[in-house]
Amino acid sequence: MNLTEIEPVDIIMHIEQNFNRAQTTGLNCLIFLSLREETSVAYQLHEWGFHDIPEYIVAGCDSLGENDLIELATEIATSLLDELVTNLQEPENGENTTAALVSVNAEPVAVQAIEPEYIAPLLSDYSPTIEPLLSDYSPTYQALSSHYPPTYEAQ
Repeated sequence: MNLTEIEPVDIIMHIEQNFNRAQTTGLNCLIFLSLREETSVAYQLHEWGFHDIPEYIVAGCDSLGENDLIELATEIATSLLDELVTNLQEPENGENTTAALVSVNAEPVAVQAIEPEYIAPLLSDYSPTIEPLLSDYSPTYQALSSHYPPTYEAQ
């Protein structure tokens, strides 16, 4: 088959028949990296050293246009998610793990605010408790307090 005749479906079929999960995930990573870095998939293959991915598959990916490459990456990601969901639905010890997953995920998630940073209180926050202490020891405070009476009621 000529490289110009390769379609995303052909690559998907080859992946489903011949790749394990690590190879499938690796190829998808290379595709996304090539799209992000605006390079070829072959360049990313040599950059990252995923030598378990056949070069003719990489060349087939490089022969695709950008939209076809995005479609291929989407199909690969979907097949990985389908595999994950299938594995969750298969009971390992006679229990239905999907029911447990659904009941946990059915609970609403509450958005929690980020705790604010500690802000040191102002001296005025303590004035009712500090005033008796200052009035005994500070002639300046005594002089100022006669001109500027406190705006709060002393306890």
